[in-house]
Amino acid sequence: MLGWFALFAIIGIGVMIFTEANLDGVVIALERGFARSFWIGLAGEVLILPALLVLVVALAITILGVLLIPFAIVAYVIAAAGLLTLGFLAVARLTGRAITSDRGTTTPRGVHVRALMIGLIVFGAIWMLAASFTWSPVFGAILRAVAIAITWVAATVGLGATIISRAGTQRAGAIGSRTSTDELAWQTPTPVTGVAASSRRPVSSAR
Repeated sequence: MLGWFALFAIIGIGVMIFTEANLDGVVIALERGFARSFWIGLAGEVLILPALLVLVVALAITILGVLLIPFAIVAYVIAAAGLLTLGFLAVARLTGRAITSDRGTTTPRGVHVRALMIGLIVFGAIWMLAASFTWSPVFGAILRAVAIAITWVAATVGLGATIISRAGTQRAGAIGSRTSTDELAWQTPTPVTGVAASSRRPVSSAR
């Protein structure tokens, strides 16, 4: 368990350093629609193997494609693992932020790193608790089932948010901000009052 925690902590720090904007996009998608992220993530998990099969069949049509099948499978598995990891890290950061405050940090990145680490500790503690009751077959099995269920839900929701945000490259609300900008384009500043006044759009009058 400590090894997995260390691995995810290292990956999480790397993501925060190099692709923090993508992680922010996934977190925003989680905040905007938790239930939607879960159902889309569930559909994504169901379609992972069929999509890989379709890819292999499509490549098998040509001789060059047959040669590329092993590389395509490796790339596909790496991409799927990357999406799952990014989504799980987003869920961990959101979980850590929900149970912590912003006190003691001076930068937004510091807040995010602390939330991510605390979220990973929470998920690690669940598995450590399950592992500490291996001496009890019944109670230990129940705790392991709970840990598996919680981790699966977190991974599924994270995958759905990653798909919705296109790996964090598409921000939720971008359409709304663009609409607001378009509406502000119809406003003109008035030098008398110093505030923006809406100008009427030209309307052709019927004669």
